[in-house]
Amino acid sequence: MKRFIVAIVGVTGVFTIISVAFYIPSFGSEKTGVQSAVAVSAPTVVESQPAIIEVEEAPPAKAIPPIDQPGHVVVLSAVDTYAGPDYEYITVGQKSFGDAVMVVHCNPSCSWYETEEGAWIPAIALNSPPQNLPVREVTPIIELLKKAQPTATPFVLVLPTVTPTPAPTQAPVWTGAAVDYAIIRRGPGTTFEQVGVALPGDVLKVAARNVTGDWYQLKNGAWVAAFLVDQDFNDLPVAANIPAPPAGARDLEVTFSNPHYKCMQSFCSYEDIAGQTHQVWVYRSFEVEMSIHNLNTRPLLPVYAPTRWILSDGVTESVQTISWQAQRSGPAQHRQRTLHYDDKAHNRWILASMEREQWVRAVEFEWNGQIYRVDYDLATARESQNYRDCGESRNTSSD
Repeated sequence: MKRFIVAIVGVTGVFTIISVAFYIPSFGSEKTGVQSAVAVSAPTVVESQPAIIEVEEAPPAKAIPPIDQPGHVVVLSAVDTYAGPDYEYITVGQKSFGDAVMVVHCNPSCSWYETEEGAWIPAIALNSPPQNLPVREVTPIIELLKKAQPTATPFVLVLPTVTPTPAPTQAPVWTGAAVDYAIIRRGPGTTFEQVGVALPGDVLKVAARNVTGDWYQLKNGAWVAAFLVDQDFNDLPVAANIPAPPAGARDLEVTFSNPHYKCMQSFCSYEDIAGQTHQVWVYRSFEVEMSIHNLNTRPLLPVYAPTRWILSDGVTESVQTISWQAQRSGPAQHRQRTLHYDDKAHNRWILASMEREQWVRAVEFEWNGQIYRVDYDLATARESQNYRDCGESRNTSSD
């Protein structure tokens, strides 16, 4: 008799039950009447452990900081800032993700924005930059380079002999390096427009200078102050294309302050600018403080004193050119120092030769063809400058 045992597999919950059956022949069952059978039915319980998977929580995405200040925008990613609205300009700094910057201008397409510090940043690095800012047009740096490049003379063939015209001789170039952050300008002076910035150590190719030698013209036609270059180029030629200063440009800032009159009616001792003492009859004196701030790289040498005193009696005007110092001042040339770029000086000067009816209409200082002047009126002189009638002159001697 043949036996078949069927294998049954069942799954319940987390337990698995397995039944196995085998085909087993019968041995001697017909003779004995006893059936022999081997049946294997072994339910096996296997406990399945649930798998535990640990999932690491993802870090939160960076959020753009809120900005509620008008004119401010947020930087979306780390980005360099440039001296002009193009990647060709020199980098002048860097902004990080989340930085808030104030933008004040954009280029005509508003693809670049100028910050309040004067640097430029691409629009793609900003979160929703405004489109209604004033437009500032900046001459592309490639245009500056084009203007400075000489135009090569084409070769000319002359028949029957083929003779090419020699290529033009390239102008010599001197090489130096910036010793500090150097502002590059359109002309030789701080009154000209800024077109770039050179970083400390940047190579500068110099081609010429201005007449006084305090500005160098670069190979690309722009200008840099000579003191910002690590080399003194004594053999530089004078540039042939020096631009004229902008209208109203000033090399100095000159101010006159604390004007004051005094009734003297006596002989007084004053020093001239050479430090020599003089006894002069003074009916009424006028004193004023003159302050000078050098805004250009050309040095201002001693002596610097008022150039002209313009006097008025209400009808006619006259001019005095002598400026006096207080006693023990010493020679002005020794007391004053050379004023270089950004230097300042402050001196007090005296006008002694004034008649009874006269008052100071104006004071002038002239330098480098520029006149710096302050005007006064008689009403102000009487009100706040101690101007008054000093009486009949007591001077009985003749000068």
